Amino acid sequence: MISDWVKSLKKVYFMKSRIASNWYEFIFFLSFVLVPIIDSLNGYLLFTFGQSVLGQLFRTVVILIFSTLIIKYSSAPKLLKLCLLIIPLLLLQIGYFLIYHSIHGLVFDLTNIFKIIFIIVSIETFRVLKKEELVSKGTIENILNFCLILFPLTILIPKILGVGYSAYSNGGGYSAFYYANNDINIVLIVLLIYSLDLLFNSVSLHQFKFRYLFLLILMVVVTLLIGSKSSIAFFVISILIYLLRSFRINSIKSSINFLVGILISVSIFLMLVLTVFAQTVGKIIERNLYFFRISNNIIDYIFSDRNLFLDSALHFIYSDHILPKVIFGIGFYQKNVNTGIAVSHFFGSAPRQIEMDIFDTFFAYGLIGFILIYGYIFLIYIRHLVYSKKKKELFGYNLSFIVIIAFSTLAGHVLYSALSGSFLALICSMLLIENDEKDSKTDICLISSSGGHLEQLKRLLPIVKEYSHTIITEKNTSTSNMNNFYEVNYLIQQDRKKTLFILVYLINFLISAVFYLRFRPKIIISTGAGVVIPFCLIGKLFGSKIIFIESFAKVNSPTITGRIVYKFADQFYIQWTDLKKCYPKGIYRGTIY
Repeated sequence: MISDWVKSLKKVYFMKSRIASNWYEFIFFLSFVLVPIIDSLNGYLLFTFGQSVLGQLFRTVVILIFSTLIIKYSSAPKLLKLCLLIIPLLLLQIGYFLIYHSIHGLVFDLTNIFKIIFIIVSIETFRVLKKEELVSKGTIENILNFCLILFPLTILIPKILGVGYSAYSNGGGYSAFYYANNDINIVLIVLLIYSLDLLFNSVSLHQFKFRYLFLLILMVVVTLLIGSKSSIAFFVISILIYLLRSFRINSIKSSINFLVGILISVSIFLMLVLTVFAQTVGKIIERNLYFFRISNNIIDYIFSDRNLFLDSALHFIYSDHILPKVIFGIGFYQKNVNTGIAVSHFFGSAPRQIEMDIFDTFFAYGLIGFILIYGYIFLIYIRHLVYSKKKKELFGYNLSFIVIIAFSTLAGHVLYSALSGSFLALICSMLLIENDEKDSKTDICLISSSGGHLEQLKRLLPIVKEYSHTIITEKNTSTSNMNNFYEVNYLIQQDRKKTLFILVYLINFLISAVFYLRFRPKIIISTGAGVVIPFCLIGKLFGSKIIFIESFAKVNSPTITGRIVYKFADQFYIQWTDLKKCYPKGIYRGTIY
């Protein structure tokens, strides 16, 4: 008996050594590669017995293991930031229970919020293990390579054996033992993009590999076999994007080879449609034609009536006590109950999601939850856009992120699905790699509007020349050639008197956030005016020291910008003693000229 266990352990270790360099990487690898097997078994139990906790148990174990790794390898500040993200989300669930007094609602709310926490913990585990050089880009590629085989097999083998279930009640589509169609849908779309990327890269390097073509064929077949509108739409969009990209950057010969590969994949699917899958695909067409006929308009058909859910839920949920609901939400369970009541004249009064993640999140958790969840996800992507020097190399992951967010917004089932949420975590982890490799900070950022404010700022350049620094100002005819002499980054010229001032200001706010993430300055020095406020505010929130110098032109009265920045600046300088009455804590050291 003992010898059998020893042999088994040796086999596991041998397998580990082939796909991972250490046990931590192997554990991370298994946590995702086992997903298609666990979810298929979970679906089988749900279809057969009406209930199953297999998937929940698996992901609970994964969360516990990942949490242990995060605690082991994270610094105290990193742990604090993670707690400040997760604890408010958990406190919201307790708040909903105290208001509505529903144990069932509390369990439901905790189940859904832990799906979000699973995504966050997965990403943070990769982050800390990557920092310790225990995982790498290759880890995620290995996971995706295995999933390219496992997911199609868990769909095609049951189909060949004549078991499994249709995706829809009329017999249309086929999802094997995967319980939720939309969940498996987005996973297959992400894997389709990955297989397209593999074939594209091999063709671009003039190293055409038939195994990549085979993988693409597999993904085309299983993706279209599901038969949903979204899978067909994103399939077409993804292929068109890659074809356009190929003809734009590759040679004609390479582009034709790539096109031939896609045509072969689609042709094989069509051959299977005429033989093996004829009845399944026929039911898909029949179902879509039926819903197209009964829809009031093309929008209702495209969104599968989700727009009706949204409109009804919006009026019902915000019928009273609007402000608390906007800020704190009403909880996922209560939101589903209210949505069900709101659309009862269409579909009965059973609790139901809107099935558009962005709205489900906002209505359930309010602005607080919405900002925490979407802020975390989009900050990863923004940092990638700012820092990454390998955007072309990571094109497939960029496209996957955009597709996941688009699918999540239009059809839901990403943030609140452990299956598709796992793949969102993988894509975000890949986009994180270069972000965390960039640890250097710019010492000083000098920021001002154009004109006289900029001239005063330039007077400070001799003082900061010994430090790494950059200048941020508005772009116009007088500043457009500054980058010939200095390191300059431009904001849009803004004018309070212009009609589009608010729009320009909001755009500048976003640009300021991107600039801050790029440079992460230790010190921000500004001479005004209004365009600098967002950058200074962001800097203060993230721990930069703010030094503000009130304008030389202001002798007796303060500027609007000065009055605002004075409240949070670390050092505030005035150039005239008369301004002491306006800025009691202002520091006078003479004039800048």
